[in-house]
Amino acid sequence: MAKELFGQYLVRMGKVTQADIEEALLLQEVLEDTLGATALAQEMISFKQVGEILDHMDKSDESFTDAALALGLLTKQQITRLREEAERSHFRLGQLLVATTKLSRDELEKQLEAFPAERLMVPSPNVTKADLVMRVAEKTGRDSRTVKQLVESFLESIGSALADGGKVTLKNFGTFSTAVHSARKGRNPRSGKPIDIPERKVAQLKFSRSLRGTVE
Repeated sequence: MAKELFGQYLVRMGKVTQADIEEALLLQEVLEDTLGATALAQEMISFKQVGEILDHMDKSDESFTDAALALGLLTKQQITRLREEAERSHFRLGQLLVATTKLSRDELEKQLEAFPAERLMVPSPNVTKADLVMRVAEKTGRDSRTVKQLVESFLESIGSALADGGKVTLKNFGTFSTAVHSARKGRNPRSGKPIDIPERKVAQLKFSRSLRGTVE
């Protein structure tokens, strides 16, 4: 079981649809900058100005906020305020829903107030990498493209360490390592004839005691 996310809660209460949540998260990804998404949600910039900023980014290779400053569309004071707002992921997701006209401001405030008391424990389904990226993006308020890059970099680092014969230990989670299976004689499961099985290296994961305790 896992704690219900704010987006899941809104869908359960019938305030928005899953498609609405995905559209809001996609908006974060398109902007490639959580401050940009928040600026739009806070109505500090318009959709038209977002397009101007993105065009400037393509030409200058600047970040979203640097481009907005260069175009005079945001001030340093506004960016400071946006960074403060970026610490509240529930607020940002809700404001994006307001920006895309899926939720009114009054309804957002009402649901934010009710969420802590109404939050449920929900079944944890099998989680794909895409699901993991979406969950982390929503929980941390980071854009999904950045989260995807971080997750892929994390997994690649583990793979590289194992390929070099090392191991990776994550406290309170487990240890990734490799084991060598020696060459041996075997039998073809279809024909029943003897076959030679070559030596091979395999990856393995040993979960920590604390994680096993959590699952049990």
